[in-house]
Amino acid sequence: MTTHLFDIILMMKVFLGKFDARVLHSVQAKEITFSDLSSREDVWLDFLADGGDGFDSTYTISRLLAQPHLSVGVPNDRALLSQARDALVSADGVARPRIATEVDELVPLSRKTIRSLPTFNSVRDDSPVSVKGRGDGRFTLAHRNTLMLPRADVVFHGGDVAYPSPSNEEYVSRFIRPLEWALPRINSEDNVKDSVEQPQMFIIPGNHDWHDGLETFLHWIVYNQKVAGWKLPQKHSYFAVKLSYGWWVWGLDLGLSYDLDRPQYEYFCALLETGKVEADDRVVVLTHRPNWVFDPAVAERTGYTLNVLLEKIGEPRLAMRLAGDLHHYTRYMPGDGSSGPPLVTSGGAGAFLHPTHYPPKDFLNAANMASRLGEQSRDGNAHAAAGVGLDLPQYISKASGTG
Repeated sequence: MTTHLFDIILMMKVFLGKFDARVLHSVQAKEITFSDLSSREDVWLDFLADGGDGFDSTYTISRLLAQPHLSVGVPNDRALLSQARDALVSADGVARPRIATEVDELVPLSRKTIRSLPTFNSVRDDSPVSVKGRGDGRFTLAHRNTLMLPRADVVFHGGDVAYPSPSNEEYVSRFIRPLEWALPRINSEDNVKDSVEQPQMFIIPGNHDWHDGLETFLHWIVYNQKVAGWKLPQKHSYFAVKLSYGWWVWGLDLGLSYDLDRPQYEYFCALLETGKVEADDRVVVLTHRPNWVFDPAVAERTGYTLNVLLEKIGEPRLAMRLAGDLHHYTRYMPGDGSSGPPLVTSGGAGAFLHPTHYPPKDFLNAANMASRLGEQSRDGNAHAAAGVGLDLPQYISKASGTG
C-alpha cells in the first residue's frame, strides 16, 4: 500500500498523542443499545451524504429535507403506478394512498396530519417541452402524476457533513446554519407533541470529518441532542436503528483505515449473536466509503473486518449497502439475475459533484475484479486478521463488493 504525504500528515494529527476516538468511546458503553422505532406503523426515511462545499447547494438539500411534503413527478405508466401503490399500501390495505383527480385539492402533509398517507395527484403536463415533443412522437402521454411524499421521520447522513475540513466555524456555517434556516429548532416551551414527533437524524463520519481526530464531529453530533429541528439520538460515531417490520439500518464508522475497529465490530456482532437481529430481518448497511468501487479502482483490498461482519449478516439478510464519499449517484445490481444486495453510492448533499462516466457500467464484473484485485487469498488477509483476532473466512461474498 502506498502512503502519501497527505496521509502521513493526517495520521500524525490523528494518532500522535491521541487514542482512536472510536475505541475511546466504546469503553464508556455498558450495554448493547440501539434506537428502536419498530413500534411505529410506518417510518419514512431519507439519506444524504457529502455536503457543505457550496452554501446554496447545501441549503437547497436542507430545504428539501425540511419540507412537510415533496412533490415527485411520476410518469403516467400503469405498471409503474401499480408498483408504487403496492409499495405504499400496508398488508391489510389500511394505508392505501388516495389517487387524486385534477380538481381535488392536495391534502397538506405535516408532522400533525396523515404523515403516512402519500397522495397521487394527476396533473396535466402542458410544458413547452412536453407539448412540442408530443407532435413528433417523443412523448406519447399527455398526463403525468405527482406523488406527494411526507417529510422523513428519520434522516441518515453518510458523512462529510461540512466538506472540505472540520472545524467549529465550518460545521456551523456549512452544516448547522443551512439546517436551522430550513427547519428551525423546536423550543422547550413548544407543544410536547411537536417534540415527540420531531424528526431524527443519525450521522456517520466521513474521511473529512476525521481530519481533526473526530473532535468537531463528536462535539456537534455525538455530544449534542439536537441539530436544528432534528433530534440526534446517537451516542457514538456509529449506530444501529431498528425500524418497523424487521428492518434495520446500521451506520458503520470506518475511520481513516477504511475498516472497523474491534469494539465496533463486537458491538454489531452482539446484535446478531444475542438474537436482537433475527434470521428473517433485513439490514441496510451504511458506510461513508463505497469500497466496492474504490478497491478495484486503486487495486487494493480494504475493510477486512468489515467484510467479516458482512459475512456474518449474510444474504438475504443483508438487504442493501449505501455509501457516499463519491459525489454522484450510482447503483450496481447483479447483471445475471442472481441474488445480491444493491450497492448504492449517493453523495450529493451539497459538495461539488463528480462525473458519472467513471466507473463504467460493467466495472464490477467478475473478470474486471479478478484482473484488478487478483484472486481472494486467505494468506493475503492473515496480517489484517491477526490484528483483530478474527478467524479467516473461507471466502468474501459478493455482498462486500470486493469478493
